[in-house]
Amino acid sequence: LETNSVHTTDLPTVLLIGTSNIKFIKEDKLAPFAKVIKQIGYTLDETYQFISSSELTSPDLFLFHPFTNDIKRYDPKQCVDKMNHSIEVVQHKWPQSKIIISLATPRADEFHHHTNGQILNTLLEQHVLENQSVTTLNHSNMLHDGSPDLNLLNEDGVHLNEKGVSLLASNMKRMIHN
Repeated sequence: LETNSVHTTDLPTVLLIGTSNIKFIKEDKLAPFAKVIKQIGYTLDETYQFISSSELTSPDLFLFHPFTNDIKRYDPKQCVDKMNHSIEVVQHKWPQSKIIISLATPRADEFHHHTNGQILNTLLEQHVLENQSVTTLNHSNMLHDGSPDLNLLNEDGVHLNEKGVSLLASNMKRMIHN
């Protein structure tokens, strides 16, 4: 993981870091009023490593979209703890930066992965209530009666299809503008 972007304009800077589900999000459409830097981090450990070693000049906003791969390996509490480590690094290195955590998107590969994602989302929302510089972004509009909307997922049941990425980007854009 590496990026060599720093503040080069007077525009606010947004660092979007997340799993492959963000790969097809167009930075210029996400926040046309800001410089968006996109960084793929497939796991929470990669995200932490990137944030810890980054020499970026104080981004105005960190937008994290992790969890897709980690909820297969870790229980929800472990994921919250790992995310919290990255939050702590951001708050220490860039105390003026705002943080948005894009919660786990629905998945249809295995029921327990989807359920763990929903548990993780609830735990994070409770945890973030105590931290005023962190906000969560809920993707409940990707559910239909509490189950994943299959029209938004690729055949693997994990990755978002074009329509799903579009909705993810729309959710992110709405939150960034707020």
